[in-house]
Amino acid sequence: MATRNLASADAESWPEPQPDWDKAKSEWNEAWPVHVYFFASAYLVVSVVAGYLLLTSLARPGGSRTSMNKTTIGLNAMIITFAATRALVLFVDPYFSEGAFPFVVTRLIWSLGIPGFTASFSIMLLILLDTTKLSLAPPRFQKVGTIVAIWIVHVVVVTTTDLFMMYFGEGDVRPLLVFCHMLFVLYGALVSLGYGYVGVKMRGNLKASTQGHHEKKQDKKLRRLVVMTFLSSLVGISVSVVNVYMLFSQFGAYADVKFIQPWTFWGVHTCLRFLEVSACSLVLMLFFRSGKEGFCDRCRWWRRNISESEKAVEPSYTTTVATIGERRSTVGALQT
Repeated sequence: MATRNLASADAESWPEPQPDWDKAKSEWNEAWPVHVYFFASAYLVVSVVAGYLLLTSLARPGGSRTSMNKTTIGLNAMIITFAATRALVLFVDPYFSEGAFPFVVTRLIWSLGIPGFTASFSIMLLILLDTTKLSLAPPRFQKVGTIVAIWIVHVVVVTTTDLFMMYFGEGDVRPLLVFCHMLFVLYGALVSLGYGYVGVKMRGNLKASTQGHHEKKQDKKLRRLVVMTFLSSLVGISVSVVNVYMLFSQFGAYADVKFIQPWTFWGVHTCLRFLEVSACSLVLMLFFRSGKEGFCDRCRWWRRNISESEKAVEPSYTTTVATIGERRSTVGALQT
């Protein structure tokens, strides 16, 4: 099996094609720095916001000892892992085009952010499931500890794949690279479908609890939360679709082209970066709305009024809505 020195690995030896950078940057003109610095700054803002939430969680009474504070810390730590690594690479060596640092370093930093993206999306889904008393899987799988374990496995997989690709060469281990991409796509798609499931259930509960009543301020705020949940599902599915396209097009490891067309590269990566930033922003917005000023406090009003429409609600819906208020003390720990 052919091997190479990791220190000598470069972006050109990576099996997934890239643009002819000199030609591409000449064609893009100002579109290239706009793309790089806009998204680098957006990722930086996301990581700063998540860092602030992380610090305030640690400063709360009890620190990291309560279960919900641990959930909050885990969520924001994963967002920081993803957004900060993306911002660092885009600022220092965007898409490995400058060669400012050894390729093995920048490639690993970029790849290590991917597990943080899926983990943060998953933890926010667990918070929504816990808040609404819904279930998608056996209880042992709906725990932050399980998500952290999956994150560790994902980190090991992406790190091993990158190192193998750089050490053994593209011809020997490209299937491992494809497997790594498919793992991300499938897991991300399942979590995104979970958001859709929660959105459907929440919308059904909302309709049942307000049937025959004039829409009030609380209803509108709850409706916005439902919309954001559906948007999270849509964005997550879109990320998976774009990654599938990249896997089986000229971006993939088995593509028979040497260089990607400049504007195709710019357009696809602009779309993907936009979706990633949108996903992180939606997770943070859902987190804020799950706090004191969000969904959970307004459920007290929802619970007082649900008795008037119990006959129109299926038993599982009634149970779900009735128990949301009882979760008040637990979910209150999410306030930042």
